[in-house]
Amino acid sequence: MKSLKVWLVTLPLFTIACTNDFNDIEDDKMPTAVNAKKSLITPGNILNPYDYTGRIHNDILETLDSLNIDSTSVEEIGFIIDSIAATYPEAPATIDSLAGLTSEIIWIASDNTAIDDVLADSSLSGTAQLSLSGFITSLLLASEDPYDDLYNLIVLYESSVLSSLAFTSAEKRTILTTTSIARYSLYRKKRKDKDWETSVGSYAATVYGAEANGFLGLRMAAAVGVYQNFSLNQ
Repeated sequence: MKSLKVWLVTLPLFTIACTNDFNDIEDDKMPTAVNAKKSLITPGNILNPYDYTGRIHNDILETLDSLNIDSTSVEEIGFIIDSIAATYPEAPATIDSLAGLTSEIIWIASDNTAIDDVLADSSLSGTAQLSLSGFITSLLLASEDPYDDLYNLIVLYESSVLSSLAFTSAEKRTILTTTSIARYSLYRKKRKDKDWETSVGSYAATVYGAEANGFLGLRMAAAVGVYQNFSLNQ
């Protein structure tokens, strides 16, 4: 029954995201099904130009795990995340500090409905908002499904977004940053059973940050996830 619900939500989502050109994509550019073994090895999708955001997001969380960070201070969490993120070659020459977004991080982490406000206040068109909202709903419904199923769902959506003429380049950046972080986060959840990392708050934080750039989106998502885990769940 769960799978039926997921695809009932996903069907209109793909209808919105795709144009007639989607049916003409060459077979070798379409995402292929992955078996369970492959999905456990890599959550990447090289067709997504913002794939690095999910990879770095997970790397930051792995580093925080190794450091045994358990701070309840959003300022300290943000400083540590910024420090780690700045070491990556993909980082912009100058990155805005998360210290200036403390209130936004706390709000998103504390409000389960923040995603609605984030999308409504974003620069995304109504079509893009509806598409991304449907995608997030699909993932929440299917969160307990095997990772290979989730991976295929995500990369299929990513392909439809990449080929769509309905979205601007900025909208694609926001959407594809969100899908990348979702793809890597779900991989981490399945591997380490960390439910908090795939909360709707992380998706809302990604959208909020990715409006500016993908690198801010991944740091916002990490900050919200860590703050939720160490503060709200005590």
